Order: sequence, then structure tokens, then C-alpha cells
Amino acid sequence: MKQTLFFLGPEDKTYGTLQKGSTAEGEIWLAMNGVLPLTLLIQKDPLIIKNSTVVVAGHNKNVNFHGAVQLNLFNLVGSADSSSQSLLAAKRLADNSHVARVFNHPDFVALTARKVASERYGDIPGLHVPKMTAIADPFVEQETLNRYQGSGRELLLIEYREIRGWNDLFHKVRIAFVDGEIFPRHCILSNHWCIHSHTRDEYMIGNHDARNYEAEFLDRFYDRLGQRQLQVLKELHHRIQLDVWGLDCAFLPDEDGLLFYEANACMNLLPLDDRPEFHYLNDHTKKIKRAIKRLIVRG
Repeated sequence: MKQTLFFLGPEDKTYGTLQKGSTAEGEIWLAMNGVLPLTLLIQKDPLIIKNSTVVVAGHNKNVNFHGAVQLNLFNLVGSADSSSQSLLAAKRLADNSHVARVFNHPDFVALTARKVASERYGDIPGLHVPKMTAIADPFVEQETLNRYQGSGRELLLIEYREIRGWNDLFHKVRIAFVDGEIFPRHCILSNHWCIHSHTRDEYMIGNHDARNYEAEFLDRFYDRLGQRQLQVLKELHHRIQLDVWGLDCAFLPDEDGLLFYEANACMNLLPLDDRPEFHYLNDHTKKIKRAIKRLIVRG
């Protein structure tokens, strides 16, 4: 394994803070908004620990390259929408002559902003990309605007597309891409259109049938993929050009394609779920983890 520098950086506004803690086993972890959360993998694997350094913009003031050493850079800054300054810092590192290879090059990350998704991917056959625009209009409740504007975020208005599937439920599929390989991560179901990770606690943990559906969906993911959907995923990867990234989407009926939600390099791809209700997720997560390690070690 070539010596590798893992680079993290905060989001542009004050809500992007570095968090540090430890697991029950005493292992230190770092977390930050807007980055690809790989620090537990980086800090747990002996081979990676031995051959890597973690640099955090704003905390590590300088990066010194000694002699003629050549190393790889893994840019973990993954939000094109909120981390422009950290992406510029990553770009300066990527351009250094001592860097042999860059994983998740900041130039490619910068092209994944949500508000340009329709322009970048809307012409892919079989991919339905809702239009998005930044707003600050009077019809939005002032309290909502204050909450988002106070944090420095843009408020995005996204075209609503209602896609229901099994049992007339909404669903959100997360797919991980690692060095061109495609892995299913989850398929969260809900009776409400707005699906987030906490939907597991609000809906799925008490719904045995929904959990069975997700388990079967993940186990038979490659069989479920229609040729049109597979071509959509391949073309998306070709355009995005990142080494490790995630796609949130919905499967359209009758293999008609995919509904795009978002694609970026800061999705949570690796956490294991120790709750017995969701044990079936862990085999799929471990496959993603092994693929990321192969990528890093092979260099």
C-alpha cells in the first residue's frame, strides 16, 4: 500500500464543525458534516493505519512533503453544495507534485451540486431528474427561511415526483459506487414521501413486512436491475467520475428507469446496524467496506 493522506475539511459556514469521540471499545472517531465518513475504517484497519495520515483543514495548518516521497491523496470532502473552501484546499493538495494519485478528485466533487443535477444528468435515457432551484420567496414560512438562512444554507425548491411501489409505499434506494463496482446499501420504505435515516425508527422498525421487503430487495438487487436501469447507473458513474460515491434514487415500475434524488461523495455508506431488526443490512455494508479497502490498498 502506498502512503496515503486522507483529507477532511469543514463546510463553509459555522454548522460544519469537527466532532470527536470514542467507541465503547475505546477507539477514537472523527466526524464532520459534508465529508465521506470513512474515519472508522481508516482508524481501525492496521494496514491503513500504518500507511496513512489524516489531515483536517483548519486544524492541521500545514502539510509538509518530505524529500521526493510520492503518496496518494484521498479527498474526503464530498459536498459541492456546502464545502467550496475545503474543496479549494483539497485541490491545492491534489495539484502538488508529490501526489501520485487522487481518490475523489475535488474537481469531480465540485460537479455534483444538487442544483445542477438536472442539467448534468437530465438527458440520460431512463433517468428522471426533478428540477431544482434555490429560493427565498415570500410564500415560504419566515421561520423556515430564518432557520436555513441563519445557517448559511441555500433553500432548494425541488420538483415533486410521487413514486409509490410495493404496498403503495414510498421508497428510497441507496446505491454505493466503489471503483466502478455497484453495491446496494439500503431500501428504506415509508408511508410518507420524505424519507431519511430516522425513518427506520419511525416506520420500519415496527413493520416486519417492510423489513422483509428490504432484505429481499438487497439480496436480489442485481436480479431486479433491468437492463435500462443498469445502463442508467453505468452512465451516471461515467459522468460523475468519482472513486467512491453514493446515489439516492427510486426504482420506477416496469423497469422504466430510475427517479434521481441526489448523488454525492458524502453519503453514509459504511455504518453497521447492531439492532437485530436490521441485521440483514450488515452483509451488504461489509461488501462496500471491503471494496473501499481494496481500492485504498491497491492504490
